Amino acid sequence: MKLLQGAVCAQITPLCEDGSIDLAGVRALTRRLVDGGIPCLYPNGTNGESLSLSQAEREAVAQAVVDEAGGRATVYIQCGAATVRETEALVRHAISAGADGAGVMTPVFFALDDEAIYRYYASILEGVGDFPIYAYNIPPRAGNDLSPSVLGALMGRYDALKGVKYSYPTTAKVLDYLSCALPRRASVLVGSDAMALPCILYGGDGWVSGPSAAFTGLHARLWREICRVRQPDAEHSRNPRHQISAHAAGRDPLLRLPSAAAAPAPSRKGNAGRAALRLPGVNAALNRLSLSKKSF
Repeated sequence: MKLLQGAVCAQITPLCEDGSIDLAGVRALTRRLVDGGIPCLYPNGTNGESLSLSQAEREAVAQAVVDEAGGRATVYIQCGAATVRETEALVRHAISAGADGAGVMTPVFFALDDEAIYRYYASILEGVGDFPIYAYNIPPRAGNDLSPSVLGALMGRYDALKGVKYSYPTTAKVLDYLSCALPRRASVLVGSDAMALPCILYGGDGWVSGPSAAFTGLHARLWREICRVRQPDAEHSRNPRHQISAHAAGRDPLLRLPSAAAAPAPSRKGNAGRAALRLPGVNAALNRLSLSKKSF
């Protein structure tokens, strides 16, 4: 079983001038990342603009990435969608496509309490067997927040749930996630380049990065250096760092970063990862919002 670790590229979805998916560009970008030493790929996420793609388009992208990677990199397909039914269908496709696992983001837009979020993930996990799943928590964009207690409860019931990708710059919640499922070890990755080293130092497994598509060599080199110097963690359930975190009622303010504003809405001109990426055969300049002629 392959889990997410190290530098994980949140791939963009290259588009043609008419707005259709550029599958040749998807394959070219995948080759670049694998050849450049990125160990894990994560298509159809936020950087891939998955919620602006149809189910058929998302399945085509997923299959192209899996086929092009050819086992040389770990591939997790982000399958979270606007409805539970579509999410379940995309997870089934990820399994049949030969992906190593799937990410599933929290429900979006409609505010849900912990019980509803638990039921959402439980309904999906009931049908995946032993196929590895990571929850994907991006509160500023989704409008919902997966609590460590809910993640721990789900991991206590479903072995297929391996951990979480957390996209918000606070170290305190990383610690909470790491200790939420003891004695099981929750695999935790962050969705912020600035949080990559803190996450690793606290016992997490890596970072999911859009800019790694443009700065592939830098991210691959950082992961190689981390692997060279990192010491094996103590048995997770007996590690004092996680035991303290599991029993703490609050967090030392010194462990928190300054409060961060909500993540900015995606630009109609493309995100930073797109702006920095220059690769022959991959049109990174366009996103779905930029193709609209309407004023928002």
